Amino acid sequence: MDFYTRLGIKQTAQVEEIRRAYRKLALVFHPDRNPGDKEAEKKFKEIGEAYECLVDDVKRSKYDRERNAPPPPPPAPPPNYPVAGMSVEVTVNAYDLKNGAEKTVTVSRPRLCPDCRGSGHPVGRHFGPCQLCGGVGCQPCGFTGKLSCARCWGRGEDRETTQIIVMVPAGVNPYGRVRLVGTGNLWGLRGPFYIDANIRYMMPRPGLIVR
Repeated sequence: MDFYTRLGIKQTAQVEEIRRAYRKLALVFHPDRNPGDKEAEKKFKEIGEAYECLVDDVKRSKYDRERNAPPPPPPAPPPNYPVAGMSVEVTVNAYDLKNGAEKTVTVSRPRLCPDCRGSGHPVGRHFGPCQLCGGVGCQPCGFTGKLSCARCWGRGEDRETTQIIVMVPAGVNPYGRVRLVGTGNLWGLRGPFYIDANIRYMMPRPGLIVR
C-alpha cells in the first residue's frame, strides 16, 4: 500500500490536507487508545511513515518519481546451455585466476577411419599382403599380415580433432574439476555449451607481479 492510500488522500493533495488526514488517523490508531493492539500499532507506524514523507517537498518529489516509474523488467533467466559431455584440461596462471581468461584447447574423439571405412585395409585391397612384413605380421598391420590402411594403421578407426574456446571466470578454483562454458563448433554442437574441465595451475615465476 503506497503512502497516499495509507492516508486516504489523492496524489494532488496539498500539505494542509495531508496534515488533517494524518491527525484524523492518528487519533484512531494511537497506541494510548489501543493498548496491546498490535495491528493498531502497526497502522500508527505506517501512517507516520507516510506523513513524514509527504509533508517534506524533497522526499515527496523523490517518492512520486519512484512511484510513477515503470516497474523494472524481470531478471533474465539463466542461460540454458546444452551439456557437451566433453572433458578437457585447462592450464591457468595467476593472471588468469585474478582476471579470467579465454583458453583455446584442442579436443579429440575416436571415429571410423574415413579412408578404410573401418576395415583396417585399403579399400579394394583387403587381401593383399602387408608391404612391411610380407604377410608375416607386424605391429603396423595389426599382426594380420595384410595390407594396412595408411591412415589408421589397420585399427579401423582414428581420431578427429577440433579446437574450442573455454571461458575461465575470475576466481575459479585453481585445482580440481569444474564445469565451465565453452564456445565453438564441437562436432555439430555450437557454443555456448557446458564442458567439464580439469584446471591445472601453472606456478608463477619468482617476483612476478600480477595486476
